[in-house]
Amino acid sequence: MRIGVARANSIAKLPEPLQVIDIKNTDPYSHILDLIVKDDVRHIVVGLPVLASGDDSDQTKKVRDFTSALAKLVKVPIAFINESYSSVYADTYLKDKKWQGQHSNDSLAACVLLQRFFDEGGQNV
Repeated sequence: MRIGVARANSIAKLPEPLQVIDIKNTDPYSHILDLIVKDDVRHIVVGLPVLASGDDSDQTKKVRDFTSALAKLVKVPIAFINESYSSVYADTYLKDKKWQGQHSNDSLAACVLLQRFFDEGGQNV
């Protein structure tokens, strides 16, 4: 499993892809804690994978469990946002812009989620 990471300035609110955390090869909690300090993160937005019906899936529970553990380690607010089709949008964007190899669809999908967060009236990130 991978975690796409994006960031946005709280004033400009323009998401930018940052990186991908491969949780098989690194401790994702330590990595996220390092990013919080390094980038002065003030809010975390987590994509929540739900079924087309809006119901939770097995993956939804895994994400909630991961986020619950993360929330015990961080002092910044964490918000969930529906991640439906975010990877599809990222893949389409990469194809349209001919950016394959330059950016990861995971980090671009994270940008999509940040933009949704802002569009839905989310707090400053």
